[in-house]
Amino acid sequence: MADQLLKLGDYSKPRPKGYYFDLYEWVEPIVEAYDTSIDPKDYFITSGEAVTKCTVLELDLWKHYGSLLCDSLNALSEEFEQPVQALREGELFWLDRELQLCLTRSWRGACQARHLVIHLTEARGAHLFLETDWSEGQVVCYPKNPRGVKF
Repeated sequence: MADQLLKLGDYSKPRPKGYYFDLYEWVEPIVEAYDTSIDPKDYFITSGEAVTKCTVLELDLWKHYGSLLCDSLNALSEEFEQPVQALREGELFWLDRELQLCLTRSWRGACQARHLVIHLTEARGAHLFLETDWSEGQVVCYPKNPRGVKF
């Protein structure tokens, strides 16, 4: 596989047949005590357009971060007059360590997903689609165009 495909992020060859990557190296799964678990592999189960799938993953991760941020501000508003300032000063860690760790993990996951979207868009290039598939536990992406479209 390595001789025909490039690892995602390696754009050394001008026209590769496709790219492969380990999804968990790019986006860590979120498993938490706050009634939410987001597994990136759930978004890439079927074949389809990789950029679209990853964009949906990113949006879900940002929504999760937003809900945790609201929970954090609500927890801080009970103890502090200015909860945003208290959050910036790191007071949440002393008030609720588990919530602070979940907030940090969800921020990191959303940023990782955004980084993956950027690389998938770069891998798609001028093609209309970046088709996904699975091979040996890794996601494989093939840039392609619909039939009849010539560039």
